[in-house]
Amino acid sequence: MPDRDQSLPRGTLLLVATRFLLYLGVQAAYFIGIIGTLTYEVGASTWVLAGAVGFFNLFIILGNTAGGTLLDVYGPRVHSAVAIVAAVVTSLVFQVVPLTVANVLITSMAFGFATGMGFMYLSAYPAYLTDDADALNR
Repeated sequence: MPDRDQSLPRGTLLLVATRFLLYLGVQAAYFIGIIGTLTYEVGASTWVLAGAVGFFNLFIILGNTAGGTLLDVYGPRVHSAVAIVAAVVTSLVFQVVPLTVANVLITSMAFGFATGMGFMYLSAYPAYLTDDADALNR
């Protein structure tokens, strides 16, 4: 049994599990959903695929910026709710729109934004668990 002073802060395992599941979901949705659909369903060119990757990453940056602001202003509970709802809604919209290059690009940008919002789990949430520098390093 670890010493009380050496244990991880309360909520650490839940944070790790959330981040892991978010990562798996994003990877599956990106490679199978976006890239797979563009490649196999709509027969997009390599230029369209490159554009999709670029737009997805641009919107990750924008979502990360918005997510950081949301987290700073409203805290982790509101940020989590908004980030999860954004990811679910953009994923569901992708399932119901007609499969065209334009629709896949638009929904991938929205999904990229939602993905960027979720990146706060890795970069900023540990500081909400503890302010102990040694615990944060672990």
